[in-house]
Amino acid sequence: MKRIHFVILLLLVSGCAALSGSPQPSMSPLVTDSSDNLDGVLVKDSDLTFSVFREGVDGAIAGNHSRDLARAYRIVSEAIGVEPSDVSWAQVAFTRDPGYQPPRVQDVTRWVVPLERSGSLGSKGMWALYQLVPHEQVHSIQGLFGPLPRWYSEGMAEWAGLKATAVLAPSIEAERRAQHDQQLAAATRPLSLASWGGVQVKPEAFLRQLTPEQRRKKEADPNYSPPGPFNFTPEDFVSDESNTAARYAASLALFEAIEAEAGPEGVRTWIAEVAKLPNPKRTNDIARLAKEIAGVDISKMLVGP
Repeated sequence: MKRIHFVILLLLVSGCAALSGSPQPSMSPLVTDSSDNLDGVLVKDSDLTFSVFREGVDGAIAGNHSRDLARAYRIVSEAIGVEPSDVSWAQVAFTRDPGYQPPRVQDVTRWVVPLERSGSLGSKGMWALYQLVPHEQVHSIQGLFGPLPRWYSEGMAEWAGLKATAVLAPSIEAERRAQHDQQLAAATRPLSLASWGGVQVKPEAFLRQLTPEQRRKKEADPNYSPPGPFNFTPEDFVSDESNTAARYAASLALFEAIEAEAGPEGVRTWIAEVAKLPNPKRTNDIARLAKEIAGVDISKMLVGP
């Protein structure tokens, strides 16, 4: 059954003061159906509005989590150069149920923050709230831009998301960066960021159309290119997801290279100009803008190790 949430119209009362002295975001209920055992809440923080779903969470704790989400959304919005009120933020669910599965609803994304039995955040919940959610919500912002190359999309998400993580949970940011260093060091092949997520033909779909003699030549010389034509079905294609962990780290490094030369404003200008490109937004055009705006040639980083 399609899930539709209706905002209950009611007067919003001011939240209690947060530990820092700043006001808590106000929260009003969302009507939900019986297919989900979580309570839906519409959170308003000035011009920022987003939905949170929760189960068995003390009101004060829920308020603190919503305040942290609002801070994260503002940080990533400022880094990228968009108004947070313009973004359709993905939903976030806080739950103690380890088997919880968000409802599958068209055009609705819900990220899960797991809680301890007590309703507090454990290590997994901390990682989800302060690292996963800021990264994924950058993808919500990218909904304003249209389709993007994988390296650019994930590099931006990691770059802006870590800015929020650094403010809200510095130890988690340091842990994430240590992971990136390890993943880059462990990479065993050229990362070829430009081909990340690109469609490739499965090797077996290609080999099955070769003659025995052509197969022997291919085994003896991997660079051997037998003559076609070849026929493929949709099942014969896969997305290039090799070296994924290291590619996240390398894509982050691209954004930080731009920032090192042009500063945060230079990155925002780059992002704004990329957003103006016609779809599909091509890697060569994005690299050209990086050189024009920041004087950084990222082309070799896109195809090299």
